[in-house]
Amino acid sequence: MNTQDFIIENHVLKKYQGKGSGVVSKERVNISIPQGVTEIGRSAFLCCGGIESVEIPDGVVSIGESAFYACENLKSITLPESLRKIELCAFDQCRKLKYFQIPDSVSPENIGWNAFRAISSSPESYPDGCMIHQNILIQYTGNVREITIPPEVREIRNDVRLCHMAESVVIPETVEKMTMRLFEDSENLKCVSICGMKVNLKMPGFQSAFALFRAVRNFMNHQEKPQDLQFLKENSELLLWLEAQPFQKLLNTGEFFTPETIDTAILKANQYQCYENQMLLTDYKYQHFDFNQTGENLKL
Repeated sequence: MNTQDFIIENHVLKKYQGKGSGVVSKERVNISIPQGVTEIGRSAFLCCGGIESVEIPDGVVSIGESAFYACENLKSITLPESLRKIELCAFDQCRKLKYFQIPDSVSPENIGWNAFRAISSSPESYPDGCMIHQNILIQYTGNVREITIPPEVREIRNDVRLCHMAESVVIPETVEKMTMRLFEDSENLKCVSICGMKVNLKMPGFQSAFALFRAVRNFMNHQEKPQDLQFLKENSELLLWLEAQPFQKLLNTGEFFTPETIDTAILKANQYQCYENQMLLTDYKYQHFDFNQTGENLKL
């Protein structure tokens, strides 16, 4: 390949202008970036419609913003161990990209948002559409109705979105960090299971919901930390969103509601349309708090 196909300044590849560089190019080419390049600049291969594969040499440490944006026929790319950074939208809209592997030399925080958005629905190295790098889900590229996040995932990045077809999602209890933004594009979503419990999708503040379910899981498994109990006591209103079965188990511990707070909780449960838990609270109040000074139950 002619080195004149590349505009290189101070070891930065600024622009590729060889065969296959046109948006609607009919030529199909495989290219090797010249030795000595240390950075691939912003939009260097933007909309190069004829490129099918790219070999990036050892020594390249950075791939710039939108560097390969909308390379529609790009199928494979070799990423070197020298690489340290992949910037925003670097491979966005590379719809046929299937063969690549992010080296461990690139830390997740150095992978820009949507760096691999809208690529192949099944990358060879990342099955089921879950692009996991160092236990962090950095991109979801699948297109199925039922999604199960793999148990090795510890964190789901804020820029990750599930597909619009998703109807049910299972989040494993290994996940420690995520936000409601994960579901922004999932207009058909009906059920989310997290920490083994279903999430009421009307619940505001999914980050709070996630903290709630993790604390409840620990509490019910007798693995609670002091901060779990403290969180649940300080956010007892969130308990109303739990499914009836775990809610009743927590209610029966007597840890979270007092004669002074239970009426407010009953009203809130009605307001939130958490009717099953409203009934459980009312029954709990009847059994534990509606007594006169002699200990006689006033309701009997």
